[in-house]
Amino acid sequence: MLFERRRVAVSDPDWASKDGHYRVRLDGEWFDVPDEAVIKEPNRAGRTMVWPIHGAMGMSIQCFLPGTMS
Repeated sequence: MLFERRRVAVSDPDWASKDGHYRVRLDGEWFDVPDEAVIKEPNRAGRTMVWPIHGAMGMSIQCFLPGTMS
């Protein structure tokens, strides 16, 4: 199976947190971030980052590093 993996910086308007769960907007579409994809280590860079995977079944979120929502 071929897939594309990339790291993407996400601006504050393009991610949200509600009731302990995250979602992120990529290419104009909102995606729920699976709980197991959330990186719980401190974000030393401060920027929100997401690692989406584009594959035959569409897009999924491999990893998500929340930012500070400043």
